[in-house]
Amino acid sequence: MSLNVNYIYSASQNIINSNQTGNFKPILFNAYAPMAVVDIFSKYAHEYQATQQISDALYPFIHRVQLSQIPNTTAQFAYPSANGLQYVNLMALRYRIPNGNGGFTELPVQILTDDELGRRLQSPVVAPSTTINAPPVATQYDTYVQLYPETISTIVMVYLRQPVTPYWNYTIVNGLPVYTATGSTDFEFNWKQQNELIIRICQYFGVYVRDQEVIQVTEALKQQQIV
Repeated sequence: MSLNVNYIYSASQNIINSNQTGNFKPILFNAYAPMAVVDIFSKYAHEYQATQQISDALYPFIHRVQLSQIPNTTAQFAYPSANGLQYVNLMALRYRIPNGNGGFTELPVQILTDDELGRRLQSPVVAPSTTINAPPVATQYDTYVQLYPETISTIVMVYLRQPVTPYWNYTIVNGLPVYTATGSTDFEFNWKQQNELIIRICQYFGVYVRDQEVIQVTEALKQQQIV
């Protein structure tokens, strides 16, 4: 479940105004909110699977796709995008082989450095194949992944994509900005990241707050049904 951008905006605004900084403006929020998202996303991506909380936080950004090789290449696969959101990090590669029961078994593909790849390709014992005993291997380049053996034409890729850019859209009513859902974009993080987002956004405004202050503000917003 995503976080409503107006909820995060209202909480941040209340905190900034209570600290009497006087510089809370929609244009600044729309500049700082994406920066806060990148900060948190980058931290969690670096620590992926370190804790269940981090894995849960990254769940909206994990995609699984089946890819075909780049035309006129040999077992080269371009990094994908999801709805225009670019690939960030490769999490897993798998190769599907028939299991004899009308289904498929997915073999994990080991991702190697160039040095490791050279040794593996020259090995008479563990050279990559499309069998369970000697599964495929891959190495990464700037725009594609190279698979071995080169007879492979399709793979399954699990990857992390970049988050959407949050945006608080508004109209001017009696000289004041008023939220409008049309044209706005919510945060993709779940509710467990709301305090961290608000704290990080406030830091960009030059205001440093603690969890307890954020909790008090968000509880008040829930009473006002701003969620």
